[in-house]
Amino acid sequence: MFLKQDSLKTSTEAFPSRTVAKPVFFGLFAFLSFLAVSVSFGLPILTPLVLFLGAFSFFLFFTKPQAFLFALIFVRMSLDYTSQYFTVSILERSFTLSELFGIAIAVIGIITVLQKGKDLPKFRLLPAFILIGLWGAVSLFFSIMPSSTLRDLLRIFDLFTFAFLAFVTVRNRADFKRLLEALFITFIIPLGVGFYQYAAGIGFQDESSPIPRIFGTFAHPNVFSLALFTVFALAVLYRTEFAKTTKSRVLTVIFLGATGLAMLLTLSRVAWLATAVFFLIIAVFRNRKLLLPMILLPIFFLALSGTLRERVMQSFDLNPDSSIAWRLTLWSDNIRKTFIDGREWYGYGLETFPSASEELRGIALGSNDAHNDFVKFFVEGGYTGLATFLTFIGLIFLPLSRRYKNATDTGIKTVFGIIIVALIAIEFSAFSDNVFRNTPLWIIFFTATGGALGAFRAPQEEDPS
Repeated sequence: MFLKQDSLKTSTEAFPSRTVAKPVFFGLFAFLSFLAVSVSFGLPILTPLVLFLGAFSFFLFFTKPQAFLFALIFVRMSLDYTSQYFTVSILERSFTLSELFGIAIAVIGIITVLQKGKDLPKFRLLPAFILIGLWGAVSLFFSIMPSSTLRDLLRIFDLFTFAFLAFVTVRNRADFKRLLEALFITFIIPLGVGFYQYAAGIGFQDESSPIPRIFGTFAHPNVFSLALFTVFALAVLYRTEFAKTTKSRVLTVIFLGATGLAMLLTLSRVAWLATAVFFLIIAVFRNRKLLLPMILLPIFFLALSGTLRERVMQSFDLNPDSSIAWRLTLWSDNIRKTFIDGREWYGYGLETFPSASEELRGIALGSNDAHNDFVKFFVEGGYTGLATFLTFIGLIFLPLSRRYKNATDTGIKTVFGIIIVALIAIEFSAFSDNVFRNTPLWIIFFTATGGALGAFRAPQEEDPS
C-alpha cells in the first residue's frame, strides 16, 4: 500500500545544521545594521524588522527555496489577524503588514515564474488560475469597487505563488512528507493561541454562540475552523501514508486530536459539516468500518456537551432571527437586486458582493459577506461569473482525478484521493460560508496540492535532468 522510498531521489532541500551558522550570523548583523540606521534617522522601530525580514526572506528564497516556502507559510498563519493592525511607513505612505505581505508574495511569484518558466506548462493548476484571473481582470471594467477587485486579484496571484512554488520545490516523496510536516508545525501557534482563548474565556462572542468561540491567530472562528479542517484532512493523509514509526504515529494522532478539539471549540458548524462529508465519502468508498464511529462519535459529543447540542439545534431553527433565515434573506435580496439592476450576465465585479449588499441592506442587518460562494459569484459576475467559478473548481479537480485514475501505485492513489475528498468537502462548505475568501484555507490546500503534483508527477512531466 505504501510507496517505496528507495525508488525515489533523496531530497536536496533539507535543513543541515552546518549551514545554519552563517545565515544566522549575517542575518543578525543585517538586522542590527537596519536597526542602527532606523534609530539614526528617527524611523519607527518596526521598520528595521520589516526590512530585515524582507532581505533575509529573499536570501532564503534564492538559497533554500523549500525552507523559504515553509517559513512563509509559518509567518502567514501566525500573523493572519494581527498583521492587519501593524502599519509601516514607506515613502510617506502607510502599509499594513498584511498588505506588504501580499505584495511581497506577488513579487516572489513573479521571480519564481521568471526562474522556473519551463515548469509552467507542466503545472496542471495553471489553467484554473489563468481562468479566474482573466475573468477577475475583465471584471475591473465594470466593477463597482475596483480597489476591492484589484486586491482580490493580488490575493489570487498570491495563492498561485504558493501552489507553483510548492510544485517546483517539492520533487519527491521525501520532500512532500517534509511539506506536510511543515504545514502541521505552522499550526502550533494558532492552536496554542486558540486553546488559551478558550481557557481565558476571551474568544469571539456573537449572539448565536452560548460561549466565546476560539479563533486562534485568524480573523474569525469560521476562517480558523476551515483552515483547521484542511490541515486535519492532510494529517489523516499523513497518518495513512507517511507515519511509519511509532513516534510519528503517536505525534500524528496527538495533532489530529488537537485540531479536532479546536474545531469543536470554534463552534463552527460549517467545519463540522466539512469533516462529516470528508469521512462519509471515505467510509462509503474506502473503509466501511468508519460508518459506525461516524454515527457514535457525534452522539457522544452531543450527549457530553449542552453547548454543542444547542449549536447543532440552531441549524434547524428557521425563525426570522436565526442564522439560516438571515442567510436565505441575504441571498434572495442580492440575487433579486442583480436582476433588477440588469446585471444578471456580468454582475458587479470580483469581490464586490459586500459593497453591493451594503448598498441594498445597509449595515444594520449584520454582515454583508455572501456566506455562499455560488451566490457570491452570481452576484459578482452574473451567469458568466458563476460559470467561471464552477469551471475553476472543475479545473482543479480534473488534474487531481487524472493523477488518481492513472496512478498504478496505491500510495499515490491515497495521496490524490484524500486531496480530492478534502476539495469536495471544502466546496460543500461553500454553500453556507465564505470559502473562496478564506485565504489561509487555500494557502494550505494549494501548497499541499502543488506539492503533491510536483512530488508525484506523471511520467511525461518528469524533468529529464
